[in-house]
Amino acid sequence: MATYDLRGDLSRVTAPTLVVGGTGDSATPLDHSRELAAAIPGAVLRTVTAGHLAVEDPGTLRTALLAHLMN
Repeated sequence: MATYDLRGDLSRVTAPTLVVGGTGDSATPLDHSRELAAAIPGAVLRTVTAGHLAVEDPGTLRTALLAHLMN
């Protein structure tokens, strides 16, 4: 997975996309989340004060996911 790079295909994503980036995520730094959101048409970036997969702040993650899914 470390060398798997699909960034060139991100512009083809048509599904409504929520990118959640954690401010303390060392596995997927916030800059990577910003890059993903910028490359996917119409994507929304939500930043949470947490690490990888936002497990330190599940309430904020849940709120972001529910808002995205109910939209």
